[in-house]
Amino acid sequence: MFAYSLFSFLPFMVALFWTAVIVLENIHGWRKGFMPNLLLSSSVCSVFLFGEAFYRLVPDGMTSNIWLFTNVCKLTIYPVFYLFIKKITTSRNADIYDLLLFLPFMAGVVCILAFRMTGSVHTGLLVWIDPMYLVVLLYVSVKSSICIVRYNRQIRNFYSDITSKTFGKMLWVLFLLLFSSLLTVCVNFIGKNYFYGSLLWVIPSLLISAIIFMFFYEGLRIEFSAEDAASDQLDVNQILKYWKRPSFFLLKDTEEGTEEDTLSMDYSELLMGLDNLMKEKRIYRNPNLKITDVADALASNRTYVSNAINHGLQMSFLEYISRLRVEEAKSKLAVLPENKPIKLVAEEVGYRNDATFYRHFRKITGMTPAEWMNSNKSTNQ
Repeated sequence: MFAYSLFSFLPFMVALFWTAVIVLENIHGWRKGFMPNLLLSSSVCSVFLFGEAFYRLVPDGMTSNIWLFTNVCKLTIYPVFYLFIKKITTSRNADIYDLLLFLPFMAGVVCILAFRMTGSVHTGLLVWIDPMYLVVLLYVSVKSSICIVRYNRQIRNFYSDITSKTFGKMLWVLFLLLFSSLLTVCVNFIGKNYFYGSLLWVIPSLLISAIIFMFFYEGLRIEFSAEDAASDQLDVNQILKYWKRPSFFLLKDTEEGTEEDTLSMDYSELLMGLDNLMKEKRIYRNPNLKITDVADALASNRTYVSNAINHGLQMSFLEYISRLRVEEAKSKLAVLPENKPIKLVAEEVGYRNDATFYRHFRKITGMTPAEWMNSNKSTNQ
């Protein structure tokens, strides 16, 4: 029974642990603008998971109030998670449409107040909670995923180094969190009596605890957000605004014109200037290069340069710069002395770390730098 109790409270203890860590990390002031949202997420998660654990340990006759509490509280978890994701990827606060996601929770609170006033618990009136929870869960998961995907693509289109700037891992954690929530619904559907006192509860408990741990671990590790991108004068705030557009990079209506105008523009002159700039000054060697730097060097604006690369070259800014760096790296590797490490070549062409260099090199050439060197030497011989 002790083991069952321990694993019942394990997800709660994980969420409570991260709540304490977030508080301690920001005790002298918020380290990032999205940290209050992360703290709110961990706090709500802790409260809900405590109620869930307590509900599983208390006999049926004493669970009416706990059951009401846990079922109504869970309606807030995913909306709060979404506000955290939105704050990172758009630097915008909650609006009226986001607050509508909390309507099911408020309806649940009204039901509880009605139960208190009547002195009885009409559990049949709350059969809508689980279906509504699934609807909110799926809707928020999709919307959060769209925010992350569009943010990542936008960042790739403006930065040459995206290390610690994109949130690919958070996207996978979000999918796992969705899976764990669906698992919880299935477990609740089976009923707590089926697991009561049994170590069968160990498997879902460990899985849910691990996913919760990963979510808040990734959330606390994030160092870059839309606020930082906004300070670099990037249009990341348009990510969510235009999330229904067929293209990730076209602006609906800007000073440069409509989407149709953007597609029909002739970028040949700008691309020729861009090519000359890269060949003569080789500014792609700057590991901190941003598209605004390129636009300034060309006496143009970043949106026009971005569209020229996207539509004229059919690639993102990151891919364009990576190809230039890899091409120079290939010429350097061809004459690289045996006593010189490959990572020095990575630094010379603009990579901050050799791991990113290896990844980009393999993606573009289909080989690692060492494999390319061996192949090139064999060809020359």
